[in-house]
Amino acid sequence: MKEFVIPKAEEGQKVIRFLNRILPNCTNGFLYKMFRKKNITINGKKISGKEVLKADDVVKIFFSDETFLAFSGKNGTNKNPYEGISYKNIEIVYEDDDILVCNKPSNVLSQKSKKDDVSINEMLISYLLDKGELTLDTLNIFKPSVINRLDRNTSGLILFGKTRAGLNYGANLMKSHDANKTYLCLVKGHYDGPNIIEGYLTKDEKNNLMTFHENETADSKFMSQDVFVIEYRNDVTLLSVKINTGRTHQIRCGLSYYGYPIVGDVKYGDREFNKKMRALGVNRALLHSSSIFINGKKITCKTPDIFSKVM
Repeated sequence: MKEFVIPKAEEGQKVIRFLNRILPNCTNGFLYKMFRKKNITINGKKISGKEVLKADDVVKIFFSDETFLAFSGKNGTNKNPYEGISYKNIEIVYEDDDILVCNKPSNVLSQKSKKDDVSINEMLISYLLDKGELTLDTLNIFKPSVINRLDRNTSGLILFGKTRAGLNYGANLMKSHDANKTYLCLVKGHYDGPNIIEGYLTKDEKNNLMTFHENETADSKFMSQDVFVIEYRNDVTLLSVKINTGRTHQIRCGLSYYGYPIVGDVKYGDREFNKKMRALGVNRALLHSSSIFINGKKITCKTPDIFSKVM
């Protein structure tokens, strides 16, 4: 017999969906047969499969260990795949029961692209395991995840859903743009470009490169961002950019189009200027996700020291 106490992260879903995830090799027909025979219960009661789970509900599955392992697709081991994954250099700037926000360093992936990668996602799961908010068993039921992604070399705020409610809240927040996401960046020269950059972007899939167009073209997507000058010094301008759309590379591409490439940007930047910047330790595009609104509260994080060093 296996027993599962439903965590807050899993409440609000039908029991059949819950069972489909923990027993992926089991057919719904067999599950409904087990419901009728009372081989699967909730809080000791016979079920139909239409029940909606609540936090602290107890689901019991009266299968032999061999049958459960076969239906779950597990090999019988319970090794912690997150053991040894460090999160010590990840600054948590906001956390509640459902979500957290961290300050991602540059050169760290938001989510893994290869099996052996270690991303912010794995680091934050390791953090929650160490806190005791997650167990390996609950991870088999629900896996927390980042909600917004930043490029590997972009630093700053990452929103992470600890529960299903948190993931839903964050996804809706990103879709509505109520998050009012703001970025800081350093650009070459004394910025005298538009305060509002609006246009259209097309993507070169092979080279992962965007092209900015002032007018709509075939397969283009609309982009919009507000640009605010904070300070000009030593041939660089510190800008704050509020994005109104969520397009790939929209800040980097839009600013470069108007002649103000981001310092250190190898895709859209000024090669000769970047050579000078490397002498100061600039090894990536100086773009930083600096603020976001969560539940009406403005969340900010520290700007990397390289920004002030360059200025």
